[in-house]
Amino acid sequence: LDFKHIMPRKRTRSERKFSSSLDPKGKQIKQKEVQVLVKRLRLKRQPATDEGAKKAQRSSASDSDKVSDVKEVLDIKDASAETSLLQFKFERILSENPTSKSVVVYGKFPDKSDENFAVILAEKTAFSHEAVKNLFTENTSFMRNFQNDIYGQYSSDAGIKLTVIYPATEKHVKKYSQQQSYMVQESAAAYVTKIKSYAETQALSLQWVDNILDGHAEADRVIYNDEDPETGFLLLPDLKWSQENVEDLYVLAIVRKKGILCLRELDASHLPLLENVCEQARKAIEVKYKVPANQIRAYIHYHPTYYHLHIHFTMIGYHAPGSMVGQSHLLEDVIDNLKHVDSHYYRDKTMTYQVREDSPLLPLLKT
Repeated sequence: LDFKHIMPRKRTRSERKFSSSLDPKGKQIKQKEVQVLVKRLRLKRQPATDEGAKKAQRSSASDSDKVSDVKEVLDIKDASAETSLLQFKFERILSENPTSKSVVVYGKFPDKSDENFAVILAEKTAFSHEAVKNLFTENTSFMRNFQNDIYGQYSSDAGIKLTVIYPATEKHVKKYSQQQSYMVQESAAAYVTKIKSYAETQALSLQWVDNILDGHAEADRVIYNDEDPETGFLLLPDLKWSQENVEDLYVLAIVRKKGILCLRELDASHLPLLENVCEQARKAIEVKYKVPANQIRAYIHYHPTYYHLHIHFTMIGYHAPGSMVGQSHLLEDVIDNLKHVDSHYYRDKTMTYQVREDSPLLPLLKT
């Protein structure tokens, strides 16, 4: 592969909050890695100022009954900080964030005190430009997990996961490039006169979806298969999920019934299909991954990435791409709206959603 350049990706709010974006090994921190990670941490000292010293003194005095001064506990000196961290005794994980690839751990420094405890934040860092270039050399070997049409997935012993799109189109380049986004409104009339014809055109090039539904590709990745032509669906892991941790679980239900382009096309006649997906997919996830149904978020994108009805299932603690307001619609809400509000609720509704600057939808809505 002749490496060209990195297409910048705008960080999410969670990533900015935790000052972390991508994981160079393509996976979140697991509990068994924690002790190795904390041993590699380096404490950063803040420049001392008079005001900072006063604040530290006030903070130390107010918390003296709970924990002694951090400098005293860790013996923070340029030469000894590393030694202290090597003595850290991991006890438990307080929290973890699969989006930012960060974890907060609780433990002690037995060599310093048996009473005082420590809280350590560990984060995996982003790819550097040089690290990306080195991925595509003889020093890194990858094994192909599967190939479906132009999409392939590869993994390495180093824990790096690659999704390869080849031959890629200009549409793919735009999709994965950093761009400005806007909130827009789409009336029912605008969908019928301007948007639907675009969606129908896009739906003609979904060979990879047909390959999955026909069993010609990714058959070994299928979690659940309901072959009913009207209410059936296939459930399988999303390409974005490494399948190594349930904390960032992400699976897709692709319906068998063709011709349902998107949320707009749903009406009360599709309730048996939607209710079947909602119930059976959650059961299958619970059986396969031991995750209770009430910890799973199910939603439909509008507009979707591809125009064949599919439903996303993710862990509620995972801020998955596209799970925010302005793009996702909860499956239970969709069912309720069609059942109790209006059988053609989404056909007649004005839809407000997020659209990227280079999206073909933007000029259509402006005309």
